[in-house]
Amino acid sequence: MNRLAKVFLFVASVSALLLTSCKKSDENPQTGNIETLKTYMLSQGLDLPILLDKWAIDAKLIADGGIVDPADYSIPGYYVFDLRSASDFASGHIKGAINVALKDVITAAQGKTDKPILLVCYTGQNAAIGCAALRLSEFKDAKILKFGMAAWNEAFQGPWMNANGNIAVGNAHWVFDATPTPISYI
Repeated sequence: MNRLAKVFLFVASVSALLLTSCKKSDENPQTGNIETLKTYMLSQGLDLPILLDKWAIDAKLIADGGIVDPADYSIPGYYVFDLRSASDFASGHIKGAINVALKDVITAAQGKTDKPILLVCYTGQNAAIGCAALRLSEFKDAKILKFGMAAWNEAFQGPWMNANGNIAVGNAHWVFDATPTPISYI
């Protein structure tokens, strides 16, 4: 009896193993993450050229086709999010602007759907990151102030002007008097 039980257990185990391991899958193979993201972005109109269309605007007066009200230098047609530090915001900002940390830009935008959002920072770089996040989060009309606060007022040009320069001048590794030698890869 003991031998019969072992044979039965062996046959049942082998049968179960064969029946479960030979199942043909009807599922489609999974696509990669990049392909999934690409498909989603295209279907939602979030392709890069669409995201970047007219995303940076100049600080021009309304009379000159811009967005700035000449009466009080506010930007009434936008929610203005100033992404600079609280101390820099306190030292001067666009009238009506809200001081928002870059990490909180999507949360701060919730419920602000009656006019577009304009992001402002020191030079426009952090604002561009925030703008991309907003545009990917259904705020497709979010924009940045071109060149940030450095373009708004000369008093705020410090971060922009301090980053200017030409590191090649005076550097021993840069040559200005020789003609480049073409390289052949054949």
